[in-house]
Amino acid sequence: LTGIRYDPVLQLNEFHPGKWALEMPPKGVHVPKKAWIEITNPMDVAGALFINIMVVGPDKRQYPKTLFDLDGDSHVIVDPFMIVSPHGEFFHITRQYFMGMAPPGNSIVHIEVLEEAEYPFRITGTMVTPMEKDELGQIIHLQETINKLSINGGVMEGT
Repeated sequence: LTGIRYDPVLQLNEFHPGKWALEMPPKGVHVPKKAWIEITNPMDVAGALFINIMVVGPDKRQYPKTLFDLDGDSHVIVDPFMIVSPHGEFFHITRQYFMGMAPPGNSIVHIEVLEEAEYPFRITGTMVTPMEKDELGQIIHLQETINKLSINGGVMEGT
């Protein structure tokens, strides 16, 4: 796989020991609240694009609502806050969101942070996967390609 290209506005940050994310600059930094990432669909058919982001819950909103636009065809607003806690306690985890169907080749995902928040918006990975339906017509996601953020000499690469 090729590396993930991204807007210079985004910063690759180790926000916790061993945990990396692409972040919009924190509050107080005067930069645009818009950026982009380029994803690659290596298949010869359109694939479902998922983006992993950090979320928190259940009692405090800490990440901003964010708008995603996949090649101008798919608009998704993500609210990285979950009211229901898996264990009834505070959590700080990654969650996958469906962004739309990515055509073969490279696609640009435009990102716009819609509000200020305690933490900067954080992307932790992307995935492009083919979609099939089972005998009942239910969609099955077959994991074909996962691009996770990893560090190799300070450069983010797809793995």
